[in-house]
Amino acid sequence: MFWVLKIKSKIFCILPRSISISFGKLIGWFLYYIMPLRKKVALKNIKVSFPNKTNYEINQILKKCYMHFGIITSDFLRLPKLNESNISTILNLDSKTQTLLSKCEPSVIMTGHIGNWELFLPTLGYNNYKTSGVAQIQKSKSGEKFFNWIRSCKNTKIIPKGNSIKNINKVLNQKYHLVLVSDQNAGKKGSINNLFDMPTSTPKGAAILNIKNKIPIIISFITMNKDYTYSIFSKKLQIDFKNQSTEEKIFNINQAYNKALQEAIIEHPEQYFWFHKKWNKKNYE
Repeated sequence: MFWVLKIKSKIFCILPRSISISFGKLIGWFLYYIMPLRKKVALKNIKVSFPNKTNYEINQILKKCYMHFGIITSDFLRLPKLNESNISTILNLDSKTQTLLSKCEPSVIMTGHIGNWELFLPTLGYNNYKTSGVAQIQKSKSGEKFFNWIRSCKNTKIIPKGNSIKNINKVLNQKYHLVLVSDQNAGKKGSINNLFDMPTSTPKGAAILNIKNKIPIIISFITMNKDYTYSIFSKKLQIDFKNQSTEEKIFNINQAYNKALQEAIIEHPEQYFWFHKKWNKKNYE
């Protein structure tokens, strides 16, 4: 399986990106019309997030979401082609983000499944910012080997999700920026915040690192432009914690993150990964 996936990646790396994008759209078309990945979940999520939109508008968002997913899948397979000299052709790191990264070493970068979250490590790494990311452990050894291979690049480290506290503290002590994709449902372990006026469980990890270790938080999203290049939005999280308990601080950090995420989703609804069961499981029964 590893070699099959690696060969597919090699093929996408050889192709011009314009053709790769066309194949990505074909993947999206196939997923939408032939093998609809979590279509019911995605439709439910879009409907509850945008209750005033018509069924036609909701289905258009969903269709474009599949197409976008296909395109970022093709870009994911092309990650090994990226390097210091060509990374700026698809994403030019803006001066604001560079200033934040330089002043906040180390930092926790809170992002979400919007745009192309897989570009954080290569973009920062190839711009000479030491960066680490926590990644979900794959079900198969060959899948894990492939994902580790395709995500590896200069100045970066991958931390397997699970017993990762020791490794996280290690990279932060080494002045690495830590990328955390923080929008998946954290269940009972998360803090209950609001996203689109509905309660959602948000992971506490970034907030705890900020409160206990004084690690600054940068909220950042990478979104796709109309010409299929990418732009990055970044801002430092600044909250007045005067007279607040630890739980109140965690709530306020995560609420600020969810507010920024919601704003990004409203601006780019077709670029959000709507396929997760983001809210209470009862919403999907």
